[in-house]
Amino acid sequence: MVGSFWAPIVIPIVASLALFAWLGSVYYAAAHPRWRNQPAAPPPQQFTSIREPLEAAEPGEPAVTPGAPAPAG
Repeated sequence: MVGSFWAPIVIPIVASLALFAWLGSVYYAAAHPRWRNQPAAPPPQQFTSIREPLEAAEPGEPAVTPGAPAPAG
């Protein structure tokens, strides 16, 4: 076979180098988290039910869902 002499020498060296590079990048990423410098996300809107009733609208006006922005005009 071609390369059978070098395979037991090269494969462990390359595999260990790849493992150490991967572990080094994981430790580097753990030491430099970007989320510490960003503001916290706003809390999600809380609804009492999935099927909340629509707000009452005058005849001829579009209905407004709770929490939705008011229509312009």
